[in-house]
Amino acid sequence: MLPEYQIFVTDTHGVKGLYVRVEAEPGVTGHTVCRQLRDDLGFAPEGDVVAPGTIPRVDGKAKRVFYLKDGEKIP
Repeated sequence: MLPEYQIFVTDTHGVKGLYVRVEAEPGVTGHTVCRQLRDDLGFAPEGDVVAPGTIPRVDGKAKRVFYLKDGEKIP
């Protein structure tokens, strides 16, 4: 069952950024995802496309949005 995704909001010295990680079926490229996000959101966040099953699953409600402060790295 796709799509699984994670959104990372970064805050580096007050400058906010957005990074999106998306699971996609083989053949779906980062360019395709970037273009769709740009069309839907009006801007193209940084991100990557990973294989199905890469993003950890949890029982119950999934945490999809993560807020990272100065110096924290995107896992």
